[in-house]
Amino acid sequence: MPPPSTQQPEPLPDPSVVYATPEELAADEGLSLEERAALLERWVQDDEALVRAEGEGMAGGERPQLPRVARMLALVRERLAAEGRPSPPPEAEPPPRRGA
Repeated sequence: MPPPSTQQPEPLPDPSVVYATPEELAADEGLSLEERAALLERWVQDDEALVRAEGEGMAGGERPQLPRVARMLALVRERLAAEGRPSPPPEAEPPPRRGA
């Protein structure tokens, strides 16, 4: 029996650094719908943290795009549902890349 894998999954990249807009991420055909949903969920969580920080007087840095990101996440989830595929739960890692 081979030893259990100790390799950790790669952390999700920061989508706001990789993509200029949430619409660009949602349209990235190089990613599966599940991967797009997971990355948009991460973006939502990051933007929610920015909004909380601004509310605590810690303004500065990038500007949250929460309404746009949430709208793109909803659209990707709708596409997953239309195809009968479950949406990844919040904070889920995306499935392994195809061909990886």
